[in-house]
Amino acid sequence: MKLKTAPIFVATLALGCVHHGSEESSTDRFRFDVSERPRVEVELDRGSIEILGIDDSTEVSVIVNKIARAVNEEVATSSLERLSVRVEQDGKTIRVRVKREGGWRETYGTLRSDVEIGVPRDSDLKLTTHDGRIELRNVRGEIEAESGDGRIHLNSVEGSVRARTADGSIVGEKLSGDFDGHTEDGRIELMGSFGGLRAVSSDGSITVDCVEAVPLTRNWMLRSSDGSITFGVPAGFSAELEASTSDGRIESNLALIDAKVTSNRVRGTLGEGGKLVLIKTSDGRVRLRSR
Repeated sequence: MKLKTAPIFVATLALGCVHHGSEESSTDRFRFDVSERPRVEVELDRGSIEILGIDDSTEVSVIVNKIARAVNEEVATSSLERLSVRVEQDGKTIRVRVKREGGWRETYGTLRSDVEIGVPRDSDLKLTTHDGRIELRNVRGEIEAESGDGRIHLNSVEGSVRARTADGSIVGEKLSGDFDGHTEDGRIELMGSFGGLRAVSSDGSITVDCVEAVPLTRNWMLRSSDGSITFGVPAGFSAELEASTSDGRIESNLALIDAKVTSNRVRGTLGEGGKLVLIKTSDGRVRLRSR
């Protein structure tokens, strides 16, 4: 089901030189009933994605906000009309695809589509934007989130998460399950309870705060090519630990068994041991903390 609002035109003036003095926007709305756990797939060329999980919901609601900014009203209107929105349901799968017909180079200004989606709390997601941020809240399921240029923020997310961004931070709060995060340029900050964990930044710091001691389901890796790493664990956390830095120092207050410690390398057993937690930075300090 689709509901569509009328386009809105806004003219803005700036003192001096006017670059993008005109703006036009319109909103498309869709609603789908679901009787089983849905899978939602979103692909945007340019724009943000926001996902909100709703307890006891049996529908998926989609809002697509299209915005064009240009030198004048004519160009803004023409650009907005070329945005193609395709939203469809195929069984339990709902697909959202927004692209500009004719490519992006023809636009004399900025053109984007920001998508807001409400889903049942138990949903599987595959989210891709080539230029924009991704935000998720209150969702449980198998989740893939990828941005070519933008941050990824997760709050109250459970399940299996794979997050990728070429340029931006990855921040997660109240997480539970398996997490795999990689950014080419940005920090990673994660707080939660993890069975499996992989956090890699090519250029940025990494902070992981484990709030509950749960059994590790696989080996962990925290690696930064250029940034500090801070790793905090609660009482009762069990693993084999190996931490190193190529250019920096290691600070630790962990109670390690059979510890082997130098200024830039630490090895030992936490609790009853088990899976390996590998922490490595090529340039930065490593901080190991007991919560």
